[in-house]
Amino acid sequence: MTVTAEEFSTHIVEPTLRAMRMRDERARRLLVLTGSLESDFNALVQIGGGPAVSPFQIEWATFDDIFDRYLRRRADLMARVRQTMTPMAPRVQLPGNPLFACAIARIKYWMDEADLPHADDADAMGAYYKRVFNTAGGKGDAKKAAARYRQLFDLPASAPATTLIDIQE
Repeated sequence: MTVTAEEFSTHIVEPTLRAMRMRDERARRLLVLTGSLESDFNALVQIGGGPAVSPFQIEWATFDDIFDRYLRRRADLMARVRQTMTPMAPRVQLPGNPLFACAIARIKYWMDEADLPHADDADAMGAYYKRVFNTAGGKGDAKKAAARYRQLFDLPASAPATTLIDIQE
């Protein structure tokens, strides 16, 4: 089964952001980019073996840090994440509940102190993805991420920033 970027956005990212009361075009695009780069929207476990799971390829150590350390001390954010969960144990859900995995990926970005880049700034989005989600030692590449971002969102090779439109609920 192949999932398109539009389907991933419509059926996973957007419902997750709505449930979490965190709708924002920048976050939507960044999460679609992340799913595209990490698994082409499809993998539930790391291809070739490894610790990463879900379409966002979240490693268990990252999940534990977010869920057990960060969210446990932030009841409001934890309640928002729980809106995407089923009654099953969190570690069981991460590989197979894409809305929950999306919520964890959103919190990973939320934990960073910097603001999300402008929605039309592909270079900044690629660099942000690499710095926050993929890390310096990861296989991701900021330039390749920026190129994928341009492809996903139909942006020209050099798109100037325009006025930010925030669609939070």
